[in-house]
Amino acid sequence: MTCPSTLEGMETTVRVAVVTGSSQGIGRRTAEVLAGKGYALALNDIQSTAGTLESVRRSGAEAIEVLGDVSSEADVERIAGTVGQHYGRVDVLVNNAGISFIRPAEDTGAAEWRRVLEVNLTGPFLLCRAFGKMMLARGEGAIVNVASVAGL
Repeated sequence: MTCPSTLEGMETTVRVAVVTGSSQGIGRRTAEVLAGKGYALALNDIQSTAGTLESVRRSGAEAIEVLGDVSSEADVERIAGTVGQHYGRVDVLVNNAGISFIRPAEDTGAAEWRRVLEVNLTGPFLLCRAFGKMMLARGEGAIVNVASVAGL
């Protein structure tokens, strides 16, 4: 889902950042900081980013919501396509989406383990590949991968 924009379909000179896992926590705060620095934003999560959208728009930032699962190749391609169509560029990708099961391994099922790997490892790979192509085509861009100490 995307929200209407005055920039839709036009290449913008405003710097554009994609922030995954942006409905709460570090992702939301990252989006707010980038908005304060003048970035237009594409906010991604599997749940609504309405609170973050409201917050960044209050600061005057242009922002769209692009819901989707970062571990899904089809969703990532759709997310990248939406951002490309809407803004015509991406300058920063913040791979923040992540999940964990903080419990003993003997209590963690294989499906839960695979889900953690898909979101935390496959997701950033898919996003880097999709948005990296856009950055390489422009000859510039930055990718920030956020990790947790729980990953140790």
